[in-house]
Amino acid sequence: MERRFGVNVNPDTEILALMGSQDGLSHLAQAICNPGDVAIVPNPGYPIYAGALAIAGVTPWYLPLKEEFGFVPDLDSIPEEIWAKATFILLNFPGNPIAVRADDAFFEKLVGLAKQWDVLIVHDLAYSEMGFDGYRPMSILQVSGAIDIAVEFHSFSKSFNMAGGTPRSSAANREVYNGKTLTVKVRNMNSSGKVILNVY
Repeated sequence: MERRFGVNVNPDTEILALMGSQDGLSHLAQAICNPGDVAIVPNPGYPIYAGALAIAGVTPWYLPLKEEFGFVPDLDSIPEEIWAKATFILLNFPGNPIAVRADDAFFEKLVGLAKQWDVLIVHDLAYSEMGFDGYRPMSILQVSGAIDIAVEFHSFSKSFNMAGGTPRSSAANREVYNGKTLTVKVRNMNSSGKVILNVY
């Protein structure tokens, strides 16, 4: 995180090793939400976003990605009553299935709104190394104060062609990971073990 993004995180309290970013995304709602909670997710979005909510009994509020806004979510379109109910908002830049990117100003606005409403930001940064023509995707944790309100998922499968046997991680503030024991218990009930990679 420090070498790539210039972000200092504590590996003991702010990094959690996963069996894949999808593993973390699929179990996050079960670990931090109660049935009936609300989460804000993009539409269209990667299938696990809505699927994980269905398994956890969490109600999705779909944030449309519209051409008129360049397919970047219009944060102003989220009603106050949704912000008030939401446990987290999940976004990913660069996006999938729409390969859109967000700038510093968007992330700064998102962090401000999340802090205002006490809503966790979940940033899926699976495509962190998929930048071309001088563009380097940024971590939301580069935004001042984001470490207080955000968790970010990273993946090796897209950037390093390691699908199926991929170590990944998530980074977040220690308050989010106070519940990591619960996260590990949920994962142990639903997942197989990590792949051991041998390098010759």
